[in-house]
This record gives sequence, C-alpha cells and structure tokens, in this order.
Amino acid sequence: MTATRLTGGLSTSGVVTLSGPAVMGGTVVTLSSSQSSIRIPAQIVVTEGQTTAGFVVTTPAVANAVDVSIQAAAGGGSSNAILHVVPDFDIVTFFLDASVVGGYGVTGFVQLNAPAGIKDVDVSLKSSNTAAVTAPSTVTVAKGSTTVVFELITWAVTVDTPVVITATVGASSRSVTLNVRRN
Repeated sequence: MTATRLTGGLSTSGVVTLSGPAVMGGTVVTLSSSQSSIRIPAQIVVTEGQTTAGFVVTTPAVANAVDVSIQAAAGGGSSNAILHVVPDFDIVTFFLDASVVGGYGVTGFVQLNAPAGIKDVDVSLKSSNTAAVTAPSTVTVAKGSTTVVFELITWAVTVDTPVVITATVGASSRSVTLNVRRN
C-alpha cells in the first residue's frame, strides 16, 4: 500500500506483486481485510504476463486508532500488509489564562476529540507576536492521551498587548487571545 498510516475516512492505493508473471488469461488475486468496514475489492486480476495490479482501499472514519490487516492470496500463496487507520483529530478545547503580566509564564491546555493512537500527535502552536509571547512550535499529545499541558513564555511589554495564540492539528485549528499586560 502507498500508505501504512491513514486518517479514517480517506482512501489509499494498494499494489499486489506476484513472484512471477501472471499466467495466460491473468491471475486472480483474492483480497480480504481483518476489518469488515474497510472497503477493498474482493478480487483483482493481474494481467497476463504482468507481475503487479493495483487496487483502492477506502477506510471509514474511526474514533480510535485501529490496525487493519489486508491479505492478498493467489495460487496457494498469500501475503499480508498492515494499515494503521487513525482518527481525524479535532481540537475540542484550547485554554489559556485570559491575561498575564509580561515576564510571567502562562500554562496552556489542548484537548483533542479522540486519544492519540499508536503514535503521539503533534499540535502546532503559533504566536501572533513573538516579542510578547513565545510559544513552543509544537507540543505533543502522548499516545493514549487526549490532552497536553504546556508553558508559554511572556516578555515585558510597555503597553498592554493582545496576542493571538493558535493551536493546529491536521485541518483543525483554534485560537485564543492572551492579553499581555505591562508591569
């Protein structure tokens, strides 16, 4: 398969490779999946004289990461491939204190709609004004968790300064305004 990790609800392509050229009339390859919700063709044909044939794997949206075994069988032989299907993460909560005196730290909190699956999930952070607030470029939600707590660094300012902090994972993005006050 072209992907070994795929967001649920998307498709990827797979390729069956025979150990030698397909027989006269073509070689029928039977496909099966360990998850009935994964859509793959039941059979594909490797054209006579060829060694490969492609197919499409379509996955449903998933709430939790799942490993799917896809098996190809032909002529008494078989082979498996594993596809890791992961949720399409959404930021459901992004929280910071509303206001802080410049020069003091701020604790932030991000919560995802589903636990990070077999791998950690990186959430990108961006500050609209790095002279007033420095954010780590990414924070990591550990596998099995839905949340991450992180620290932002604020700097002394001469006038009260609103700064927009944006958290992004995949296509999901949330912003919060932090008011950095002068001392």
